[in-house]
Amino acid sequence: MAAARRRQLHFEKGLARWLAPRYDGSGVKMHGKAGLIMTIKMRLLIVAVPVTSVLLLANFLAFGEWLESIGVIGWARSVNAEYVTGTAITVIVALLVLLPSMPESARRMCAPSARCPVCDESLRPGGRYCPACGSRI
Repeated sequence: MAAARRRQLHFEKGLARWLAPRYDGSGVKMHGKAGLIMTIKMRLLIVAVPVTSVLLLANFLAFGEWLESIGVIGWARSVNAEYVTGTAITVIVALLVLLPSMPESARRMCAPSARCPVCDESLRPGGRYCPACGSRI
């Protein structure tokens, strides 16, 4: 119950920021309906989100039909039937879960080697001094 109340308070706090009274540069409160004003950002969101969603939904089927006409959908189905089996997906997921993350020392070894700014000699990963000229890196 406490977590739900915290979420509700967090939502109300965020909403209060959006609907908070605004002040002009001189500190005078600007008035709107019920003492609140609608900012340009709010107006933009109220207009842009519905317009964008309507345009995306209206063209969703047209995009799918275009992909079907050029053959991408058929090719994807054949690849799916041939190569993407349940066993392959299970093995890939198991490998991703079981492989440990790379330690910092191995990450430094795999990094591209740096060059010394003084003598242009290649440097060892993680080294602080150039082995050729002795300058600090």
